[in-house]
Amino acid sequence: MEPEVIHFIVCDDVRADPHNFHRLDVRGIRIRLRVRQKPPLRLDFCFLAILVGFRGTGKLKVRIVEYSSRRRIAETPSYLVTYPRVPSEVVTAVFRMGQCNLPQLGRYRVELIDGSVVLRQTPFWLLPQE
Repeated sequence: MEPEVIHFIVCDDVRADPHNFHRLDVRGIRIRLRVRQKPPLRLDFCFLAILVGFRGTGKLKVRIVEYSSRRRIAETPSYLVTYPRVPSEVVTAVFRMGQCNLPQLGRYRVELIDGSVVLRQTPFWLLPQE
């Protein structure tokens, strides 16, 4: 089985269902963020990554990058992950980033990184309130 990131989601929060170990509740999926204030803005983020097929150990982190300039905006600490011995087992990782400073309106991307390898990217936009 080839390693794969099944889902990489930007959201408000992720909670485990206390009655079902295999279920997560994802709140407030973020793709386009409409804001009333002018940047720079300080926002809280949550990121959900679901992976399968990885072996051994890894160092996972999440980074926000301004799309046009490729400038790093923020980054979580790296977390050591021990992947399951059975490659078909699913791994869930939740990252939280508080008070991320977004300098301007426009397109950003979020990167899921293992060591120095970008596993997956997902875009989001910071737009003015209409």
